[in-house]
Amino acid sequence: MNIKTFSIHSVRNVFAFFIALGLGYTAYLVNPTTVAPTKVEAADTPLTGYAWSDTIGYISFSCTTCGAENYAVTVDPDTGEFKGHAWSSDIDTAPNPDQGGIGWISFDRAVTGNPPANPYMLTGGAIAKTDTSGNVTGWARALAACTQDASGNLVPAQCAQNSNAGGWDGWIKLSDSTWTNGVKINPSDGKFSGYAWGGAEVLPSGDSDPAGVSVIGWINFQGTAQDSSTYFVQGPPLASLCTSNLDCTGGKLCNVATGACVDPSGPCGAGSSCGIGQSCNGLSMCVYTDGSCSADSECAGGQICNASGRCATPVGGYCDTTADCFNAQICNTATHACYDKPKTRFWQF
Repeated sequence: MNIKTFSIHSVRNVFAFFIALGLGYTAYLVNPTTVAPTKVEAADTPLTGYAWSDTIGYISFSCTTCGAENYAVTVDPDTGEFKGHAWSSDIDTAPNPDQGGIGWISFDRAVTGNPPANPYMLTGGAIAKTDTSGNVTGWARALAACTQDASGNLVPAQCAQNSNAGGWDGWIKLSDSTWTNGVKINPSDGKFSGYAWGGAEVLPSGDSDPAGVSVIGWINFQGTAQDSSTYFVQGPPLASLCTSNLDCTGGKLCNVATGACVDPSGPCGAGSSCGIGQSCNGLSMCVYTDGSCSADSECAGGQICNASGRCATPVGGYCDTTADCFNAQICNTATHACYDKPKTRFWQF
């Protein structure tokens, strides 16, 4: 079935259902303290709400009232990086009691290992990200498809494929260039939409490969349940696009290549990705030449941050010592500005 016409009430193949059911039981044997964060840091903004799979039911993206077993998936609104864990428990329905549920779903590379393909296949960094337009790329992984020891710990620390997972390695893909509706975030309000895929390879048409095992299948991040209630995953609004440092607050600078406000540690090179009216300073930061500043280091080479909080070229030029000055000027080492030597004789006036 094509993702454009995909119905959340469609029936999955029986083989995939029983694999998911078995993995769901296995997931309850996993010691949650070995795979899930025990707390959500105050600086993090946890996602809230639920996604839905016809096979495993609801996937919860946070619980901040679960005591020692608090968990959450978070998205940094500035960098767009995902981290943390989601949880899929079983669901009780009249015709299918204890249906589905697959346990922990991780967005942390240290737990999941490296994704099987690009993007973010190489070691290091996040395995899932969003850009400032809300396009989500990357991966998550269902840990029930990973090998565990008798105590429920992952073996090894990074996932190894569970031989009982029916050939599925647990990876969930969040979007693909061949799909018509991958996972997205509305930048202005942080609400998610679209579909992720948990199972075998997806065909370029957007259909599932009939030769593969779907297991989770399509995961809907926004929809309407059978009881007519709505569900969705909710995150923080994304950082606004910027065109210069004047668009940024909190000491951040504009990365004009991505349109994101970033911490000043972001690198640039001489004449590289700095925008019109900007330059790369001695600390490899893009700075707005005529913009606001709080220190000389935020200005282009040869400029200082003046008393008005603006980058400006001092009269006579920038200096560290008087030897740097011209025309009998002297250097004010506090402001690094050359200025005329004061007149001290009455005949000099």
